[in-house]
Amino acid sequence: LSRPSVLTLDNRMAYINVSEKIPVANTKFVKDYVSSVDFREIMAGIELAVRPRVNDDGTEVSLQINASVSSPVPGKDQVVMGMNNVELARAPTLSIREVKTYARIANDTPFIVGGLIAKDSELATKQVPFLGDLPILGNLFRSKTETGLKREVIIVITPSVLPEDTAVHAGMPKDEDSFDRFGHRLFRDAYRIRSEDTFDLRYLTENQSLKKLQKVADRIVQDHVTFQSIYPYQKFALGSVPGEGALVRRQIYEVLKRQRASEVLDTEKLIFFKPDQKVGSGFKVKFLAKYLEEEAPFVLTKEGNGKAVGLCFRLTRTSTEAEKLLREPVPEIKIVDCPDEDTWRKLLLQSNAQKNGETEKQVIFLRHQKDLERLKTAILMKKIISLNAADYILKLKNFTRGRLLRMPTIREEDVELIDADVATCFYHSELYYSALRESLQKDVVAFRKALIGTDYETFLQ
Repeated sequence: LSRPSVLTLDNRMAYINVSEKIPVANTKFVKDYVSSVDFREIMAGIELAVRPRVNDDGTEVSLQINASVSSPVPGKDQVVMGMNNVELARAPTLSIREVKTYARIANDTPFIVGGLIAKDSELATKQVPFLGDLPILGNLFRSKTETGLKREVIIVITPSVLPEDTAVHAGMPKDEDSFDRFGHRLFRDAYRIRSEDTFDLRYLTENQSLKKLQKVADRIVQDHVTFQSIYPYQKFALGSVPGEGALVRRQIYEVLKRQRASEVLDTEKLIFFKPDQKVGSGFKVKFLAKYLEEEAPFVLTKEGNGKAVGLCFRLTRTSTEAEKLLREPVPEIKIVDCPDEDTWRKLLLQSNAQKNGETEKQVIFLRHQKDLERLKTAILMKKIISLNAADYILKLKNFTRGRLLRMPTIREEDVELIDADVATCFYHSELYYSALRESLQKDVVAFRKALIGTDYETFLQ
């Protein structure tokens, strides 16, 4: 039983050959002696050429099919014998079954396009060694058996139409580690996204209100191309979803968490910029582990002591003032009371909430070793997003099963910086749903407000 498959586009020819090459000797004889020998190859196996045409609704496929199945016939080899009953050459006999046809087949439906039943006989001789070779008397020590063979070959075609918006289809292989790419000398490591790595987001993708907003945004972008990079249109146009970056970051976090990827990072190699007015730049490089040993040793323990170290980064990257631009990587540091998990979550939520008129900020709170592991994972999240292009990978439509996610290579000597982007990943790794809800509320209000008084306002009614 052989099950070859091939993927092609509508109305494009596809060809697949699953065969083996059988060497056949070409010999030249001079009075029963071989004077020269060379070889040629014949193919035996399965060949399939198909050109599909899909109807408008994708329910039927019209196929032009050329299929061929060939194989050696057992016991039918052509043998050339020389003097003293010496075999000089042998060539196999091939059985070829071929069908050329046109068929119209329903999508995902097996259809028999050809079949052939062949009957062959095989003659086998058994004998007692030496005695069976004796003249005349040898027949007493030999026996011949003729076996009838009935072989049936059926060619079955199953067309599967693969919609562009379907994440899982018949042409996609199973989730296996063999599709990952790690340890290659020339190429970056890569991880193939699996089904368990993606969330069920139908509550978003099938939301009719959101679809209406996306449709209006697409219409606006179609009329005004430059609007696709302008807020708030960019949040809805071309399949975008407000807050989707938080969802993708959380999914990346789950990938890294399952792989225990944070273990490759050394806490001793994490740095941040600590404010220091004694230095001309206003800050100095500080190793996190050293700072924690001096100022907050409880973070290095397993349970903590009811407090947390907060690192607050204020996002000033859109500013045109050099002083403000240089200030963003330098966090404000504060030790606060944090007696339990609920308090920690509230601190994260309240500190990262964006208030009107306030500079956007991202805050990290570290209580104990578990939070340090989350911080290291957040650093890896940032590196993955950078490697895979943030504008691309932070889209839900691009973080789908089967895609390869380029993974960072960490060396022992590497030193990693904790900055605002790491803080964003830290926050979204835990409170991604809160970030999604906040973004949805803000962006929907902004989008509806932007349409007031325009010709597009009527599309929302």
